[in-house]
Amino acid sequence: MKYPPEIRHTCGILHHVLRQAAMVPGVPEGFQSMIDVDILRTDDRIRSRFLNLTRSRFGRDLEEGSPDLTSIAACARRLQVIPQIQSPLSRQVLRPGVPGGGRLLMFPGMHGTIAAFQRLAQFVPESMEVVGWEHLGLDERTDIPRNLEDIVTRVVEVEIMQGLDLDAPIHVFGFCVGGSIGQAVLRRIAPTGGKLIILDGHPAESIAACPRWRRSIGIARAWRHALNGGVVERRLVRIGARQLYVLDRHRTGRCDAELLLYRSGAPLSLGPLGAEDWEPHVRSVKEISLSNLGHVDLFRLGQEQRIVSAFAAA
Repeated sequence: MKYPPEIRHTCGILHHVLRQAAMVPGVPEGFQSMIDVDILRTDDRIRSRFLNLTRSRFGRDLEEGSPDLTSIAACARRLQVIPQIQSPLSRQVLRPGVPGGGRLLMFPGMHGTIAAFQRLAQFVPESMEVVGWEHLGLDERTDIPRNLEDIVTRVVEVEIMQGLDLDAPIHVFGFCVGGSIGQAVLRRIAPTGGKLIILDGHPAESIAACPRWRRSIGIARAWRHALNGGVVERRLVRIGARQLYVLDRHRTGRCDAELLLYRSGAPLSLGPLGAEDWEPHVRSVKEISLSNLGHVDLFRLGQEQRIVSAFAAA
């Protein structure tokens, strides 16, 4: 679905938040590729959940003032002008687990959101707690992280505070740039174990090898549009630009973990990607082709079951 370019990233997040709000917990089969925002006027449960999830994600209350929820774009424009009333939540438990069952950490792609992972979380073995991490920096009262170690430290400290059992299975799923972030987190938490699952994600060295002029063109275009969007959209673009800056300067350490690398059929902006790119950084790599899917189709088309075996074997 196409959204106005000046609020495209805000709209994209809200699209997934709306689908997350409409999802019936424990029923992943109830996928809808398209969902109309009109449902917010006909289903009070979904409306309440959507507003709560949006408040948690952006720290802003869509009901403040005129609650115009006639479209995703209207909601996105509203978010640009209402004040931040609380710190956006960076961590969300997508599904609880059982004691000793282990924990799965999930990291989204650039400008993405963990709301897109809600359906995938329902397929993961029931024993594992599933936790998603948004990209840090949306809180306008804090700085955007300037290096990957700051991001990793924050994630690890919070996970330990939240009772992470280092003797139980620890697994990480990363999509796109979330793959590099996830690998660095797993390396810190479980340097001699754990399991890594990546979809279309390059190691940082591949990102650094991408010509800076190519990255600069994309960032400049996104920033030009965001200038006409609003405070939230500009912040999202800044977070994306900072992530490229951070990964450009990061060097991937070796993690003694098994990696399942899923590769869609889409050409990637950061260049070719294969098992050989990750082999120096993990114990072993198994590459699995999803050649008939585009870069985001796994989530956009409800094809999460295509990678369920990775989690069942975890």
